[in-house]
Amino acid sequence: MQACPICSSVFGKIYTFFGAHAYWRCDNCRLVFLERSVSLSPEVSYDLSYLQARGDAVTEGEVFKAKEATAEHYLSILERYSDRGNLLDLGCSTGAFLKCAKKRGWRVYGLDVNEPAVAVARQCLNSEDIRAGCLDDLKFPDNFFSVIVMLDVLEHINEPAGLMRILHKKLKSDGLLFFVTPNVDSMSSKILKNKWPQLFLLHVCLYGPTSMEFLLEKNHFSVIKTGWAKKFMCANMMRRHLLCCPNIIFSKAMAAFFKRISFLNRLIFPFNIGQFYVIAQKKTG
Repeated sequence: MQACPICSSVFGKIYTFFGAHAYWRCDNCRLVFLERSVSLSPEVSYDLSYLQARGDAVTEGEVFKAKEATAEHYLSILERYSDRGNLLDLGCSTGAFLKCAKKRGWRVYGLDVNEPAVAVARQCLNSEDIRAGCLDDLKFPDNFFSVIVMLDVLEHINEPAGLMRILHKKLKSDGLLFFVTPNVDSMSSKILKNKWPQLFLLHVCLYGPTSMEFLLEKNHFSVIKTGWAKKFMCANMMRRHLLCCPNIIFSKAMAAFFKRISFLNRLIFPFNIGQFYVIAQKKTG
């Protein structure tokens, strides 16, 4: 086994395959990670077509309303643990979450590798505090953010320990991390196995509660809350996501069904396919 990206152990076993590529499970920290022979450029992998396929390039209509409903739900959870201050959305895409946070009184900042998405977010929020770039471009002051948010991002990071060290520097002494990421130990993962839609080449690290706590504690964070990550969808959004997941049983048939009921597209409903949220606080001293 290749060395685990969060604990460096070389002891583990094959968890499953995605096509010809192996996912390994670390015996020590329980992280599931994709074999390192897979190398994808973020600028190519997360281009405009990636956004369009999932409906993430949409800035109005029912798809955007569903994304706003999800953002409002997450913010309502987050605000139980933090006063409104400087908030960074790392992987902000077209800015739906930032737009809602700004309305609720947060001072918002964003970073994303996708330049077209950042251009949309800047226009949507009329803000220059949303930047295009990678983690190396995270040139914000240290001890600056009250909260750093990563929604559907952590699973894409090849070197999560390095990321945690950067985020620790950028957070204030009592600052919080808020993640939403696939839960590899969820019931849907156990039932669907290698047909679980969270298995694909852009998802390089998959966490459960044990591996998440290991990653955070090792990098001087304390987990203060985890929970079921409810998202809101509409028929069109569900259809788009199904077409992006051909490994799901009957995905094409289900996508066709959601296309037929597009007249119900105004209906926004909660949905979860094995994701959880994590709130962690920076340790000091």
